[in-house]
Amino acid sequence: MKYLIGAVLALCCSASSFASVCEYSSPEATSLSYQSGAYLPVYFSSYQLDLPGAPVAFLSGEGFIAAYPNNGYIGVQHLNPAQMADSLPRLAKDLTSVADFYRLIYGMSAAGDAGINPQELSLQRSLVKLDCKSDVVFFQRDDIQIIFHGAVDSAGFHKIVLMDGDNVELITVRGSRAVALQILGSIKRR
Repeated sequence: MKYLIGAVLALCCSASSFASVCEYSSPEATSLSYQSGAYLPVYFSSYQLDLPGAPVAFLSGEGFIAAYPNNGYIGVQHLNPAQMADSLPRLAKDLTSVADFYRLIYGMSAAGDAGINPQELSLQRSLVKLDCKSDVVFFQRDDIQIIFHGAVDSAGFHKIVLMDGDNVELITVRGSRAVALQILGSIKRR
């Protein structure tokens, strides 16, 4: 009898763990209007964003990093196909665009979906922690597509993927969601 009860409990526990798996579904795009930021405009590539306040350290190179007290952080990095040469063809055989890579991962684009490796898509989504609980919002400003992927917890990073044609800028923000959205609203083409 003990073994029967143990087997039933084990079966119930495993069934509930399968029920808790949730699949990611992409949100609809929302229009985004420009809102001037609080502190200082910073230029990168052909865009600008406004810093939310005075950083305690600022490092510039191919992109920039602004550090704030209490581990606050804003980083901007241009992503190019050479940096992702291994990942692109694993997801889809003819994939050469980093922007299309992110569009496929986040489900923004159905065009060109033929030839997608479903196991690689699942792996990439798990690497960026995409599931039904993910805080993902798509924004559109003119012809610029923006993906906002909110941090899982207060120690994590909010990711903003800025896509203009095939050009991709990755903006990472450690801080509150409100600060990340303030930065997002201040992005514009210069």
